[in-house]
Formats: sequence, C-alpha cells, structure tokens
Amino acid sequence: MSLKRRSKKITRRAFRYIFRNGLWAAILMSVLILLFHLIGIQINRPVHPVAYFIMLTFMFITSYQYKMKGLRGWISFNQAYLSGLLTGLFSAVLFGLFMWAFVSRIDPSVSNKYYLLREDAIKLHLSGDRLAEELEAWKIYVKPVFIGLRAILELALVSLFIPLLFSIVLKKEKPE
Repeated sequence: MSLKRRSKKITRRAFRYIFRNGLWAAILMSVLILLFHLIGIQINRPVHPVAYFIMLTFMFITSYQYKMKGLRGWISFNQAYLSGLLTGLFSAVLFGLFMWAFVSRIDPSVSNKYYLLREDAIKLHLSGDRLAEELEAWKIYVKPVFIGLRAILELALVSLFIPLLFSIVLKKEKPE
C-alpha cells in the first residue's frame, strides 16, 4: 500500500494565506508608524523594531495556517520556507510603499531626523573634506524614495533568513 505523496510546491491556497497575512502585517506595521506619529514618538529609522516582530509573527502564522488548514498537518521544509518568505516579501513591499508615502506626504521631518542621526554617526569617524563628501552623499539617501527602499530591503533581508527557523520547527513530512 503506497501513500500518495503530496507535492512540494506551494498551492493556490497558500497564496491566499500569503496575501492575506502579508496584507495584515503591512497594515499593522503602518498603523504602528501612524500611532507613533500621533503619540509623538520619534521615528528615526525606516523600520521600527516592533514592526519586525509584527512581520515575523505573520510569517509564522502563514506557515502554520498553511500547514494545519491547507495541508492537514503535513508540510515540507520547502513549503514552510516559501510560505514564510513570500509573506515577508509581500509585506515588505507594501510597508516600503507606505513608508515612502508617509515620509513624502505625512511627516517629511523623518528625513531630517534620519539625516541628523547619520550625520552624528559619520562625524564620529570622519573629519575635514572626507566628512563633507560623506554628508553630501547621504543627502541623497534620506529622500522619501530611498527611505521606502531601505524599509523594503531591511524587511526583505529578515524575510530571507527567519523563515528558515520556522521551517525547521514546522516541518513535518508525511510518512511514506
């Protein structure tokens, strides 16, 4: 008696979980930034540490939902990794777009705060002409588009590695 092996590919149902949870992660991260802005908490970086936690939570939830509801408790390492990775990448892109809109429309002072932090860090290590060159170069990277891109890249890098841990925890192959 042979058991039919499940495909190692991501199914359509997984994409439903990926898009839904990625959207929720991006919405919650965006609400967090708006809440910080309304309360008066300074936003000095493109991605707040709490936003990382929100994204990681939804990456795990996606893999777990796909395992329990979509695959009835059996998931391969590849399926678990891809579902977490795609959730993270989707939420990173959405959040990056939000940060671009936030910095360009709602709170342009974030660019100035980010520049001042970078200026202080650069002044510790450089002086003279080299300092002036570096500060001039940093003026490009504090534009809203680059802040949005930095948010995408930071979250995407986390999305590459953390699902590996989730995959090891969640992996449960169907016996043959």
